[in-house]
Amino acid sequence: MKKLICLLLSLVLVLGLFACSGNGSEGNGEGTGNEGGDKTPAADYTATEEEKAALEKLYEGLQVHHGQLHDHSQSGRRSDGKATLQEWKDNMPSVGMEYAALLDHRQTDHMYHEDWSHELFISGTEAMTYISDRDAKYNKYHYNMIFNDVKDMEAVLSNHMRTYMFVDGVFDYNPMSSTEFTQIIQEVLASGGYFVIPHPYTTAIDSAPEGHEGYWYSEDPLEYYFCDGIGYEVFYHISDNEKARDELTALHYELYTGLLAAGKKVYASAGSDVHGLPTDRGLSTVYSSQKLDTAYIEQLRKGNYTAGPVGVRMSIGETTMGGTGDFNGKRIVVSVGDFHKNYAGGKYQLKLFSDKGEVATVDLASTDTAYFAFDADESAKFYRVEIHDTTREYTLLAMGNPIWND
Repeated sequence: MKKLICLLLSLVLVLGLFACSGNGSEGNGEGTGNEGGDKTPAADYTATEEEKAALEKLYEGLQVHHGQLHDHSQSGRRSDGKATLQEWKDNMPSVGMEYAALLDHRQTDHMYHEDWSHELFISGTEAMTYISDRDAKYNKYHYNMIFNDVKDMEAVLSNHMRTYMFVDGVFDYNPMSSTEFTQIIQEVLASGGYFVIPHPYTTAIDSAPEGHEGYWYSEDPLEYYFCDGIGYEVFYHISDNEKARDELTALHYELYTGLLAAGKKVYASAGSDVHGLPTDRGLSTVYSSQKLDTAYIEQLRKGNYTAGPVGVRMSIGETTMGGTGDFNGKRIVVSVGDFHKNYAGGKYQLKLFSDKGEVATVDLASTDTAYFAFDADESAKFYRVEIHDTTREYTLLAMGNPIWND
């Protein structure tokens, strides 16, 4: 009898251990923030069919496009690019690029060239100045002005003749005050264009790209702030050295998140600053109504795009990325998919952040489009999404822009 009782007790113990040993799923919507807890299961962040449909309606009529927002061509008198516009057109398809902002220096020639295409190229220029009244270690500022049309750019240049001395399609760089710089930004935005602060921290690393020594540098993020509604290059991928690219991204990320922490409504951007043939680095992802420069710029100005090679779409109520809306009683709905063809081989995670820090982490089962939903805290100031590739040493791959609470 004793042997029978012992046998029965052993059987109960084995069955009990088996019942407690279930593994969590890695499928879409399965959160990882609570792993390791004995009693709290992983959160389920799967969006409902109604939430998916509402997000799709907000992005109805918009198609995904991958491209770059900071490049240069060989197009005329003062351009330092090495590849012609025709070479850009010939090589963009092979690297999966559908658009490129060609921001040649000191001239407008590229936008009048016979090979210019409004379907492939975005108009603008990368300019430089010295801002005399900013408390930075260096005060040599670069800035990217993006326009719907070359005539809009010429109007801004002509409004500031002392600064640009714009004559016959070429212009120069002269020092200015932060007041005039802010005025120029506002004129670009008022024209329907977009404005980006490129590679702000290149001076800060030992492996700074050649020619970038002495660029403006300050450890105070507010020294880089002029007004809301502009972009900051978080991803700057000019270098062939992956470690140097990651080092700069980490510094730029600190700057950008510092501006968000200070209450500034600014956008994350990406750029490769390519001067040769196109590459698949420094990509941005835009959902636009047409494959056309003005359609891309429309979304850039809203902040409704992703810095990185992944399609992120997000809404809180009726508000999409880059906008401001009411968080009270709302859900954060996110879709992730449309990975660029050359970035489909990693192991990916979605991370949701608010002004209070990291809110949730979700493993992505694949690169197929997946939908997630989270409860919004009405006291949060903003929410934003990052995509990480956990197979890389530096994991940050893409950043969606915030939605702010009104």
